[in-house]
Amino acid sequence: MGTTPFHDLGIRPVTGWLEKFWAHAQKSDGCWNWTGRKRRMNTVTPDVYGQVEVPVYSSRGPAWRVERIHRLAWELANGQRVPNGGWVLHSCDNSNCVRPEHLRIGTPQDNSADRQARGRWKTGNHKGHPPTYWKVTPDQVRDIRAAYQGFRKGTPMRLLSEQYGISEAAIYDIIKRKTWRHVA
Repeated sequence: MGTTPFHDLGIRPVTGWLEKFWAHAQKSDGCWNWTGRKRRMNTVTPDVYGQVEVPVYSSRGPAWRVERIHRLAWELANGQRVPNGGWVLHSCDNSNCVRPEHLRIGTPQDNSADRQARGRWKTGNHKGHPPTYWKVTPDQVRDIRAAYQGFRKGTPMRLLSEQYGISEAAIYDIIKRKTWRHVA
């Protein structure tokens, strides 16, 4: 993996950088799990992706850019940048895997089709079985709204938060219908 021409990837050669990158990969017969810095990429899905600072060239001289580790692993293994509009997809469904054999180029549509085919689709109609990431059910949402509005001043959000095990901000969003709008 150390024979990749850095200049083709826009990476500035820094002594020990590549070794340090791969040292964060916990290698096994299956996935190579990233043990370095991680960040949740959005509030919709629970996926957490590894990130690393990459030494690069810029018009102002040496610089660093933050890169998702699975993209960088694919680029290092293949000696080229991810094509414009391309996504690096995991065949293993492990967002922290950096094993090149588990990574492939695809499109956002490919990613959505993979998620749906593998039963990881988290949006759409929730009227059947609730997704595993829900912290409250539609019935509990109705109860929260009724408890808050049922008294003259209503049950304090702090008490509802403690009772249902969610934040006061989540209670506020439920009451103000910023979330769970579809629940009457």
